[in-house]
Parts: sequence; structure tokens; C-alpha cells
Amino acid sequence: MQPSPSKSPVPISRIARDLSLGRAVRWLVLAVAIVFFALHFLHLNADFPNHSPWIDWSKYTDEGWYGDAAIRQVLFGHWYWKGDFNPAVALPVWPAMEFLVFRVTGVSAVAARALTLGVFGATLLAVWVLLGRHRSVTGSRPLAGALAVMFLCTSPLLYVFERMAILEPLLICLTLLALLAASCLHPLKGPGLKPLSAGGVFRGLKPSAPSEAGGPELVATSASLAGSGLGQVAENDADWPKSVP
Repeated sequence: MQPSPSKSPVPISRIARDLSLGRAVRWLVLAVAIVFFALHFLHLNADFPNHSPWIDWSKYTDEGWYGDAAIRQVLFGHWYWKGDFNPAVALPVWPAMEFLVFRVTGVSAVAARALTLGVFGATLLAVWVLLGRHRSVTGSRPLAGALAVMFLCTSPLLYVFERMAILEPLLICLTLLALLAASCLHPLKGPGLKPLSAGGVFRGLKPSAPSEAGGPELVATSASLAGSGLGQVAENDADWPKSVP
């Protein structure tokens, strides 16, 4: 019995060419995403488009409701009005962030919506870091992260809603930060997976730190719960084949 012939090694030049091509495509996709993200900042005074396919009353109410505490504090010196709707009592993080911005820029819809886009930028960075955990055997970053960022930046739905000073963009951002923290508590292992340390996560998110203001407790709590859940799933996974008939 003759041994099977060994496979011929892949030429180094071919690997280098593939890496260069993949890197070029990835940066091209990111360049498209950056252009569309920049377009979000144009005409921030424009309201939610009428006759859009998305019927949502938030375009009439939510920006004022959830920002009124910051507006009152800057204009009148107190954020709570007795007998009025005061959502900041239960939801203080977003009004606090708007208050810090309004102290510098003054009260305006443009400032509040620009803050929302800053949070959206932090969300994009979190998506990029989260999907960047998966590396090829050569250690290169996959195309999935760049594609995800581009799809988020080119979505018409996100274009109109991420330009509104509402709560949901911040909630999405904090949820992704919790996922990143959970991935550090229980790192993925296997071929092509690169462990991600907590320091690497928060160093990568440092330029977008304002989106985390007021929310460390939420991020830590969510991360702990998610991490515990992931650990339980991992333990149950080991017994899964035994329970299948």
C-alpha cells in the first residue's frame, strides 16, 4: 500500500495576492459606508419624511418627550415640571447626554440629532469590532464586518430613524457593548477565531465613549447576564449529543 501523495503547498505569492485583494475590497466597502454615514449629517433640521412606508407616531412626539428634561434644564434651570409628562424620571441617561451637549451648543434639533448620529457611529464601530473577532487562518479580518457596516449605513429605514433624537439608537448601542463584554467573558475558541480581550474592546470603542455616558451599570449587568447565559449554553452543549436519540 503506497502512501497518498502529499498536497502541494499553496505558493506564498498567491496567498499575498489574495490577502491584498481582500484588503482592497474591504477598504472599498468601508469607504462606501463612510460616505453614506457622512450623508446622514446633511440637513439635520429636516423632519421625518411624510408619506414614507413607515408609519410611526414617534416622529411627532418622541424627540420632544425624551429631550424635554434637558431643554427645560438649560432654558429654565429645572428639568422637572409638576403635573407634566416627565420621562426623565425613569429614563435619565439620554436627557443627561442631551443636557451636556446643549450646555455647549445651545438647545437645537440639529445638536440633538447630531448626538444621535454620534451614538450611531459608536454602534457601527461596535459591529465592526464584534464581527472582527472571526479571523481567517492567515489572521486577516473578514469582509463580514465591512459589509455589515455598509448595510447599516445604506439602510433607508435607519437613515430616517437614526437622524431622530430618540432613545432607540442609544439602546442598540448599549446592547452591542453588552454583547462585546459578554464575548470577552466567554471567548470563542476554534480555528480561525481570534480571542478578543476586554482591553481591546474598550480601546477600540474609546473614540465613541460619549455613547456610553450614564450606562456603565446597564452594560455591566447585561454583560454579566449574557455571559452567564453563554456559559450555561456551553455547558449544556457538551451533553447535547447524549440527549439526542
